[in-house]
Amino acid sequence: VAMGDDFVTERLIKKLANAPFVVAQASYASKLTEQADVVLPVAMWAEQDGHFVNLEGRVQAAHMALTAPADVKSNVDVLRAVAVKLGLETSNDWQAALKARVPVSELIEA
Repeated sequence: VAMGDDFVTERLIKKLANAPFVVAQASYASKLTEQADVVLPVAMWAEQDGHFVNLEGRVQAAHMALTAPADVKSNVDVLRAVAVKLGLETSNDWQAALKARVPVSELIEA
């Protein structure tokens, strides 16, 4: 399973060439989606509300600027649907998960 719409490296494409089955979750057509056996289409970044951790490790809010078509789901909705089909439980407590993570700076000092 591969997620993302960023530039896809040739290294990744070569590694996926040996995979027996490739699932891509993406908003745009790319070399990744061309190679995928199944593509799970999702809303693009400007069509989603949410949070992300920037390169400095700070949590930042992202606000929807465009409205996605009614039948296009968010990344989170697609992942939850897959989890349900696999019989996995999910949690919406992303804030607790972020607080539980170990900052990279602490790993480097250890």
